[in-house]
Amino acid sequence: MSISSFLRKGLYLALSVAIMAIAFTGCNSKSEVDTAKDEASIEVNNEGDKGASEVNNDSNKDAGGVNAYGVIKSGSSKNISLPFSAEVLKVLVNEGDTVTKGTPLMEISLTQQEKLIRNAEMNTDKAILELNKLEKELSHQRLQKNKENNPNLKRLVFNSETTKTALDKLEKELVQKSEMMKSGTITKSEFDTFEERVIQKRNELKELELAFESEIAGIDTQIRQYASAYELKQKEIEILKVILEDLLSKKNRADINDNVVLCDTEVSIITDILCSEGDILLENTRCISLINVSELYVEAEVAEEFIVDVKEGARVKIIPLADKTKSYTGEVEVIQKRAVTSNGETNVYVKISIKDNDGFLIPGFNVDVEIGV
Repeated sequence: MSISSFLRKGLYLALSVAIMAIAFTGCNSKSEVDTAKDEASIEVNNEGDKGASEVNNDSNKDAGGVNAYGVIKSGSSKNISLPFSAEVLKVLVNEGDTVTKGTPLMEISLTQQEKLIRNAEMNTDKAILELNKLEKELSHQRLQKNKENNPNLKRLVFNSETTKTALDKLEKELVQKSEMMKSGTITKSEFDTFEERVIQKRNELKELELAFESEIAGIDTQIRQYASAYELKQKEIEILKVILEDLLSKKNRADINDNVVLCDTEVSIITDILCSEGDILLENTRCISLINVSELYVEAEVAEEFIVDVKEGARVKIIPLADKTKSYTGEVEVIQKRAVTSNGETNVYVKISIKDNDGFLIPGFNVDVEIGV
């Protein structure tokens, strides 16, 4: 082999070794780079998870106050019913309608109620006439106890006085007859005959006195009967007047104008309509239900670890999820004195008033709240 050939082979070998070394070094470098990238990625991800964890753990509180989730609720609801039975002529609202005080809700027939009122008025007037008649009879009977107003008493008194005068005269004569019998001027038989006349007159007077007493007793009985009837009639009239006033008050209730039933709350939403045209509504049967949106409030759930920062009277910003461009102001009214655990989380319910509801908020809306601390 020539020297030149040997040199060329050595050069090729050296070049091959160099190329392999470079390739090996390049692979190691790439692996280290990838490893470094992976470690960096893991570190970044860990830092990101840590940051997210910190954000999640602190999601209920920030520099501005305590953040929480809440639901719009109504402070009151109302069921519309009638205080009397009536036919529904027309329903004037639909479920979901917003109504205000004075809004017509439905038309009803007052025919039956007006008939009851007329009957009650007639019964009351009749009872008053009967009372007046009893009063006159009672006064008449009381006057009958005076002999000047009662012919029977007047006759009995006259007969009694006449009989008594005659008896007094006979009694004196009887004394004289007794003396005459003792002196022998008249016989005992004559005395006995005269005495019999005196006894008869005595009995006559007694009968007249008993007749007088009986007449007075009869008048007293009549007076008691009329007085009792008068008292009962007075009580009957009182009851009839109460019935009439009740019927009138039901018909003239503030939320019933003529035959139209009106809304009597400031701002409400119709939630249920349970009647339709032609229905006969029984007394106190629910026919329309509504909720008063003028008394809406937020029931918020505050995590237990942040409830210590919430105070009654604190200002609150309310943001409805239905439109996050809107916000309302409120105030913490009540912090419940008990905690509720659900899905492993413990929260405390907080009642928040709404100061400036423009009618957009309705019961059931979800809201975010920011409670100032």
